[in-house]
Amino acid sequence: RLFYPLILDELLMQSRQCLLHNLTGCTKHACDRTCIKQCAKQVAANGTAGEAFRAIKRQGFYSGLFSAKPVSYTKAFSLLKNKIDTWLVDLRFLDSDEEINARIKAAEDFAAKGADKAFSEPFKDIIEKKFWFC
Repeated sequence: RLFYPLILDELLMQSRQCLLHNLTGCTKHACDRTCIKQCAKQVAANGTAGEAFRAIKRQGFYSGLFSAKPVSYTKAFSLLKNKIDTWLVDLRFLDSDEEINARIKAAEDFAAKGADKAFSEPFKDIIEKKFWFC
């Protein structure tokens, strides 16, 4: 089976150093074992050139910078639709049910135009991999 992303959040950078330290006002001087295991924060910010990004720290993971807008591989869909068994829609960093439903609806609408794919429900109980399969 071959899996490929249809819509996902683009990882710009991941670091063992805390990328949210200055953005959230954290009082710790260094990222330690406790931070990695327990800290969970999310901040939207703009870079010096005005580009929007999100800094995200999930429990058990290092912090990362993600593009504010999701990346879509819709152009690859028509080329690969007969080769890809399962298309992934990334739901990991969406905060509300509205955002999740909007992204799923966008994927369904897009895929319904030229796909003979069955859709399955998101695996919301899996923390590390909150993906929706279509």
